[in-house]
Amino acid sequence: MLNITFQNFAGKSIPTMIKDDFDLAEFKKVVTAAFESTNGYRFVVDGTQLDLEHEDQFNEQKSKITDDKTIFVLARLRGGGFLDIATFIDIIYADLPNELKKIKKTQYQCSICYLNNKCIKLCCSMICEECFTTYFKRLW
Repeated sequence: MLNITFQNFAGKSIPTMIKDDFDLAEFKKVVTAAFESTNGYRFVVDGTQLDLEHEDQFNEQKSKITDDKTIFVLARLRGGGFLDIATFIDIIYADLPNELKKIKKTQYQCSICYLNNKCIKLCCSMICEECFTTYFKRLW
């Protein structure tokens, strides 16, 4: 048996168990016990959204579900289609330089590189554009 935890956006964790040799039907059964339905949710493991509609695709992805693994549960928005997280990240990387130009900046000492640059306020810190981009790329 594998111990897995479903964690929603609010941080609520739902621990459960699934057989080592589970298939898509068994996974859906475990999800249904925890959430009543797979509809309206996306399930993400290690940055990969699980495909619960196509068994062959799910079978390729299920190796990511290991003992003590956390599966993030996200509410699905109406409309749209199936797009993996990596594609979204690529889109963000492409748009990031243009979007950063639109943000108000203040001349300040960057909290990361300590240089006096035009900085963006991020939470309680002032960070220059270069450090922000580097931080964002390392995060993903």
